[in-house]
Amino acid sequence: MPLYEVIHAIPLTEKQQDELAEAITVIHTTAFDVLRLFVNVRFVDASSLNTYIAGKRRKANHIRAAVRLGSRTHEEFLTLCRSIEEAWNRIIYEPAKSEQNRYKLQTLVLTPFNLIGIEAGFEKPIAGEDGNWLKKHWDEFRQKANEGDEDFIQVVKEAEERGLLK
Repeated sequence: MPLYEVIHAIPLTEKQQDELAEAITVIHTTAFDVLRLFVNVRFVDASSLNTYIAGKRRKANHIRAAVRLGSRTHEEFLTLCRSIEEAWNRIIYEPAKSEQNRYKLQTLVLTPFNLIGIEAGFEKPIAGEDGNWLKKHWDEFRQKANEGDEDFIQVVKEAEERGLLK
């Protein structure tokens, strides 16, 4: 449901990408009771792109995301941003002791709006209606899991472990 783009001008190792994608996934699913399957993170190498800040050419790192709005508050989104920024600093910025300026996160922008679309074959729920949506499609999710679909095996396991069917 959310799509996070990590636009980096500095090299990121696969381990850093894996850790940051996992951190963003955990942060988002915890903040908004979203299933892991529906949190998308992609990395865009922007090392050859020209970025200008205050009219000057600079290499910069950014995270931008399209997220569902629903009834989520400004404070909830700001808390999400702060948590993602902390993850960036822990995984990327702080280990780069000698070149920290190059490794700082210049911007983190969430674009909340009411998404309409399909993901993994199912319509995207309105933000805040994930529980009802999960219940509506539960039999279909279980059927896909029983047929061996690894994504939906994880969905069923996660929903049960996190008590998302309440």
